[in-house]
Amino acid sequence: MRQKEKHAVYRKVYANGCCLPALFAAALLCTLLFCPCAASANVKLVDRGQNIGIEATYQVRLKGQDPKAVYTYTSSDKKIAIVSKKGVVTGKKAGKAEITVRQSLDQKVTVVGTLNICVKKAALPTGLDIGLGLGNQPGYYRSLYEENKPKYALDLKKDVLYRNPKAEYICRSCDESKLLLAADGAVIDTHGTGSVAVEVTEIYQGKARQVGVWDFISILNPRIYESKTTITMAKGESFPIEIYLQCSGRYLLQTSNVPEPDVASVSDASEQDYFVGDQEVITFQPVKGPRFNGRVYAVGAGMRYLHVYLYDYTQQKYNIPLGSYKINVKDLPEAEVIRMEFDRNPGKFREKYSAAEGLKMDANGREELEFYVSPYKYTGGYEVSSSDESVVKVMCATTRFVFGPEYEAGELFLAAYQPGTAIITLKAAGAETSFPVTVAPVDFYTNEKYDVYTFVEFDETGDKEYWDHIKVASSDPSIAILENDGIERRWIYEPFILEHEGVVISTTDEKETPFKYASFQIFTKNKTGKVTLTASYQGTVIYRKTIRVKKR
Repeated sequence: MRQKEKHAVYRKVYANGCCLPALFAAALLCTLLFCPCAASANVKLVDRGQNIGIEATYQVRLKGQDPKAVYTYTSSDKKIAIVSKKGVVTGKKAGKAEITVRQSLDQKVTVVGTLNICVKKAALPTGLDIGLGLGNQPGYYRSLYEENKPKYALDLKKDVLYRNPKAEYICRSCDESKLLLAADGAVIDTHGTGSVAVEVTEIYQGKARQVGVWDFISILNPRIYESKTTITMAKGESFPIEIYLQCSGRYLLQTSNVPEPDVASVSDASEQDYFVGDQEVITFQPVKGPRFNGRVYAVGAGMRYLHVYLYDYTQQKYNIPLGSYKINVKDLPEAEVIRMEFDRNPGKFREKYSAAEGLKMDANGREELEFYVSPYKYTGGYEVSSSDESVVKVMCATTRFVFGPEYEAGELFLAAYQPGTAIITLKAAGAETSFPVTVAPVDFYTNEKYDVYTFVEFDETGDKEYWDHIKVASSDPSIAILENDGIERRWIYEPFILEHEGVVISTTDEKETPFKYASFQIFTKNKTGKVTLTASYQGTVIYRKTIRVKKR
C-alpha cells in the first residue's frame, strides 16, 4: 500500500473514534470471554458415547468437576435427543445427536467435551435364543396363573434392547395350540411337544410396531438328568435338585430303601407335597416359587434311593414316575491324600514341572495351581507355606471346585519374585504334600513385550482410582519403558462349584480375597543397555527392577 493510502485509512479509523490496536484488543477479549476453548484436563466426560431407547434417559457423567464452576449441556438435534440443565439426556426419535458440555468458570467458557448419543428403536437381539424349555403338563401353568403366583414370563426389561419405558410391549404365541401366553408374556398353558415362536409388538402413541420374533420356546416332556446315577455325598453336604430336572413341572421326591419307584406308595400325596419318606439320611427343603426347586441335604450316614414323580393334573395325583437316584452319604471327618494339579494332569505341565526341579516359574511371574483333597468332601481348613517368601510367596489358598467322588480341588496363587528355589508345603487335616518351585531369571531382548506383576494391598474401592494412583517411570526410555496394565482382584470360593460326573450339584456365592495385584508390561526398544523401571502407588514404590536389554 502506498504511503498516501495508508494515511487515508488511519484518518478513517480515527474519525470513527477508535484505532486498530483497540480493535485487536476488543477482538481478543471477545475471543477469551465467549469463544468455546478446550477445558482444563481436570474435568472430563466419563463416557464418549451411549446408545439409548426412545423416551429412555441417560445421565451425562463428569469427573474432576470444579465446585465453583457451572456446567451447561446442549443437544445438536433436539428432535433426536434433548438434555436437561442437570445433564439428563432423553431420547425422542431414532437417530444420532451430540451433547456438548461446557464449563463456566471465572468468566471463561470452555468446552469439556462432546457425547455421541445414538437413539434406537426397541429391538430383540439378533439371533436370540430365548433358551426357555417349558414342561408340557396341561394345567400346571394355568394353575400358577390363576392362583396369581409367580409365573414364567418373558423378561421384557432384560430381553428387549433399547426398551421404550413409555411404550407397552405385547407377546403373542405363534401357535396357541401348544403355547398359550398372556399379553405380558406370562405362560398360561402348554400342550404337546415342539418349538413355538413368540412375536413381540410395541404399542406407542397409538401405533403398533413389531419389535421382533423369538425363534423358539421349547415345549418338552418333563424328565430328570441321568436317572439311576449314584451320588456320593458327605454328611452336611447339599445340592440343588432343580439341576436334575430338565424342565418345569410339579414334582414329588420320595426316599426309599428299594431301587424301583412305586406309584402306589405315594398315592396319598397331595399336590402341595414336595417330599415324602424317612429323613434319617437325606431330607429336602423346598424354595418358594413357580418352578420346583430346593436343596437336598445329607443329614446322616447311610444309603437311600431318591425317587422322582410327576404330578398328573388330569387325575390330580402323583402317578408318573420319572426316575431314581442312589444317594450314598458318608461321614468323612479328615482328609487322606493331597494331590497337585501337575500330579493329575502331567501333560498340561510338561514344560512347567519336572520331578527333579519341581514347578518352574519366571521371576515376576504368577501361577494358579489347583490341588485335590481326598475323600469326596472335605470341609476343613488348609495350611500352606513357602520356605522362602523372597523367592515365592503364596498369595492365597482357596476352596474352588469339587470333581467327582475322590478329590476336592482348591487353588494356590503363587507369586514369583526373584531367582532361587522355595519349597511349598500344603497341609489339610491328616494329609500333607510339598513340592519345590524353581524361579528362573528372565532375559530381556530388544523390541519385545514382557508381562510382569507386583502384589500390594490397596485401600481404595475402584479400579479407576488404583489406575490413577500408580505412576511408572524409566531411567532410560530409549532402552525400555514400563506401562501400567491394570489392577486385578482375586476371588475366593467356599466352595464355588461342586460337581459329580460332570453335573454341577452345588454352588455358593463368591467372596473377594484381601489382596489384589497390579500387572505391568515392559516394552523394550531397539537399543541395548541397562535400565531401571519403577512403579509407585500413592508415592510408595511397589515395583522396581533393573534389567539389561540385549540383542538376540
